[in-house]
Amino acid sequence: MILHLGVAPDQAHFSLERQAHRGGYDQHKDMENHLLECEDGPRYWPDLPDELQTSLNFDDVYDTWRSNLLRTPDVSPELERVVVRQSEDAGHFICDFMYYAMLAEYQKRRKDAQCAAEERPVIFLHIPGEGTAGHIKQGLVVTRILIRSLAECWMRRMEVYEETHDSPEQSSDD
Repeated sequence: MILHLGVAPDQAHFSLERQAHRGGYDQHKDMENHLLECEDGPRYWPDLPDELQTSLNFDDVYDTWRSNLLRTPDVSPELERVVVRQSEDAGHFICDFMYYAMLAEYQKRRKDAQCAAEERPVIFLHIPGEGTAGHIKQGLVVTRILIRSLAECWMRRMEVYEETHDSPEQSSDD
C-alpha cells in the first residue's frame, strides 16, 4: 500500500483523494506558478484512461478514518477542529500528476502480469498548508490515524478474501 501526501496551501481541511487524472495539467499552475505541457500526461501514458482510481475500498477507508478520528479527541486534543473531506480532484498538477503516475505504474504492472488485476493500492491525502507547529502536529496525528485506518481496511479485505478462498493447506477431500 502506498500513501502519498501533498500540501494544499489554499485549503483548511484534509482531503482524501479518490482518483487522479492523466491530463489537464496545462490549465492549473503549481505553487511556484509552473505548468506541465498539455501533452505530457497522454505522452507518458498513451494507452491508459483519463482517470484512474485507487483499488482500495475508498468509501471503507474514508468511513473508517472519520470514525477513528471521532474516537481520538480524548487522546489527542489537537484533533478538536479537524475537517476531513472526500475529493475527486487532486489539483490537476503536481499532486494529481504524482498520484496518477503511481496508479499508472500499478496499471502497467497489471498488464505485465506482475500484480493482480485491478490492484492499485495507492491513496493520496492532501493536508492543509498551514505551517504552524500546532498544524504540523495535527497533520501528524491525522496521518497516523489514516495509516491505521488503511491497515484496518486492508485486514478486513484479507479476512473476506480468506473466507471466500480455500487455504492452500485444505484439500478438496476434507
